[in-house]
Amino acid sequence: MTITIKRARKSVDIVTDLALQAQYEAAVEALDRARAEQQVALENSPGLAEAKVVTDLEKRMADSAITITLEALSNKVYNEIVATIPARDGDSTDDAYGLDISKADALIAPSIVEVTEKKSGKKLAFDPAKEWGPLADELSAAQWEQVFLAAYLLNKGVSKAPFSLAAFATTRTSERVSN
Repeated sequence: MTITIKRARKSVDIVTDLALQAQYEAAVEALDRARAEQQVALENSPGLAEAKVVTDLEKRMADSAITITLEALSNKVYNEIVATIPARDGDSTDDAYGLDISKADALIAPSIVEVTEKKSGKKLAFDPAKEWGPLADELSAAQWEQVFLAAYLLNKGVSKAPFSLAAFATTRTSERVSN
């Protein structure tokens, strides 16, 4: 009997235009002020102009997003990579993950299976072996950490079929009502 393993995948969305974040936060504050003051004429919704600025900025940021899809590595490949980047002595973060976090791009790059535009779903030409390093250097620490955690947890965290209590309860309720 041949057993086929389909390894887990996870997608991480990265906004590529976070320069808009400060404008977005200011626009949200302006909207909150306008709604609190309620000094807009009755025929207009309170803060309508401010709300349009906020939604425009949200759209612009969302339009800049990419989706990085990662896949768990085989146990053999994962262990080979981790053996090349052992945890540094005395580094508590490294100890927690069992690898040198400063060299974790060696784990991330081979885990990337595709990069797409979030809005259109269009696959981008992206060679992780060549392009992940330069992209990783441009990400904020928070963005990089999202990608790292996805790669790490795919390899160290997902080992059984998921179970959703909410889905179970909903389907059970639906079955009882239909019977």
